[in-house]
Amino acid sequence: MAEPIRNAHNAEQASKFGHYLRELRKQRGLTLREIEERTTISNSYLSQLENGYIDQPSPRNLQRLAEAYGISYESLMTQAGYLSPRDSSATSPHRAAFNIIDDLSDDEVEEVQDFVKFLRFRRQQQQRGAQ
Repeated sequence: MAEPIRNAHNAEQASKFGHYLRELRKQRGLTLREIEERTTISNSYLSQLENGYIDQPSPRNLQRLAEAYGISYESLMTQAGYLSPRDSSATSPHRAAFNIIDDLSDDEVEEVQDFVKFLRFRRQQQQRGAQ
């Protein structure tokens, strides 16, 4: 299976984020296996994440990691590039959306993700039609 194309910015962001996660884990004296147990995220995925091979981990995985590392979800979302530092104000619509998602079950989160995929697909179709 071919590896997805990564532009230089995404690769650099993934590398920085991976280094950040590795440092968090080491500061807390945890192994990848311990993080796997705390988050149910596979050891191999965590390793790929720390080594910069995953450009954009899902918000759900970031929530699990934030809980395991004892840091704020918002902080991890900012580090991962989902939010810019200016988005972290209490009035940010992005922050409000993430707070809502925090209260959803795993099945509901999947439904939201499917709906967002649909919205993106529809936007792409509209953009193609406008060209």
